[in-house]
Amino acid sequence: MACKRNLSFTTPVSNRALQPAASPLSINDLMKQLISGQNALSRQLEGLMEKQAANTVLLEDAIQRLCALERKFDEQRLQEEQRPWEEPLHKRIKRAHNVGIAEAVRRLHNSENNPHKYDPQTGISLPRNQAVMTYQLEELKTTFADADPECIQACCKTYFETLRRKYNLSQPEKSQLRDAIKTGAKNRQRKRRLLDSRSKVVQTDAE
Repeated sequence: MACKRNLSFTTPVSNRALQPAASPLSINDLMKQLISGQNALSRQLEGLMEKQAANTVLLEDAIQRLCALERKFDEQRLQEEQRPWEEPLHKRIKRAHNVGIAEAVRRLHNSENNPHKYDPQTGISLPRNQAVMTYQLEELKTTFADADPECIQACCKTYFETLRRKYNLSQPEKSQLRDAIKTGAKNRQRKRRLLDSRSKVVQTDAE
């Protein structure tokens, strides 16, 4: 008789099945983990509170500066409102009608024997330019003894502004603006000549 073969397969037992199950955490271990997590959260919360306090200080400083600027603006506006309306016009008239003083300022500044020169690269409030203005005032007071010192100072400041404007226009990046100013000046001169010629023709016809 033929023998029968057993064709059934058996599943091998894995090593994991043989390993013992992990023991649950004890109460002490759970408490340690909770305390560690609580400490980490506390440190994070302290860091956030410190950042918030720093931001609060910066915000308060910005608010104080803004309030100071507002007070300064209000004071300047109050001074402008209290100032007589004739004062700005009066200063412009004094500066415009003193051509002799303006020419004397220009000649004194451009004199070869004058070591005191404006620096047009800097502002008028810097010590060097202030020293130049003081020198010009002292020199011109003797020549124009009857003139108002404020008028002489205004002419000195006007000449500095002229030098400052020329320096700014001489920069390479201002070439287009410089050309536009020259073109505008030529057009104004042309219009002025045409107006003068037409006015002469009208006067001739009227005669």
